[in-house]
Amino acid sequence: MTVELDAFVPTLSSVSVLMTEFKKELRTRRDEFIGDPANPFQRSQAPELIDVLSGYTGESFCVRCHIGYDYEERSTKHSEAWSMLDSESNNKAECLACHTTGYGVPTGLSDPFRDSHLAAVTCEACHGPAGKHVRDMTAIQKGLDPSTMLEYVDPTGLPFTREVSEEVCRRCHTPEWSPEFDYGVWIGLVKHSAAERSPGAPPSITEPE
Repeated sequence: MTVELDAFVPTLSSVSVLMTEFKKELRTRRDEFIGDPANPFQRSQAPELIDVLSGYTGESFCVRCHIGYDYEERSTKHSEAWSMLDSESNNKAECLACHTTGYGVPTGLSDPFRDSHLAAVTCEACHGPAGKHVRDMTAIQKGLDPSTMLEYVDPTGLPFTREVSEEVCRRCHTPEWSPEFDYGVWIGLVKHSAAERSPGAPPSITEPE
């Protein structure tokens, strides 16, 4: 059983130092954790460990605050992107790059059969890796100041944005593979217009920089 300590329990500086050093060591061994197929550390990470692995988190973290986004996403073909591939295509890099999330990027999808949380075109495929956003918002919800936490390290080098540009869409919706693509029309299908924010979420939860 896990017992969460409240603000009335004093924090020992020696314990804080120990935890900081522990997180730093985990960061240095991040590739080891992520690269081991038998290690479920990446897909089962707790919000408190987001700042350790950084980068991609999986949409299960997104829909905890962005109520309705999951439903809207699943009403499009994006959610079926991985299942659309046949057995001949589901291991080809050129196919995985557009039918999964973060393929070839640190903390992104490596093995679609193992990294099921990124097997499809999820929120982060378009908006970018949300590790910092999730870490910061989780801290705020718990009454913590993100600026006082261990400095965030993002291994992906990719931005996380609210608005999705036409350029992002056209990385996959090319004339060759998506000849009927019309950005002006298709972007309206994924605008999340009916989605709501969780009552307990900070006001800035839907407004990443």
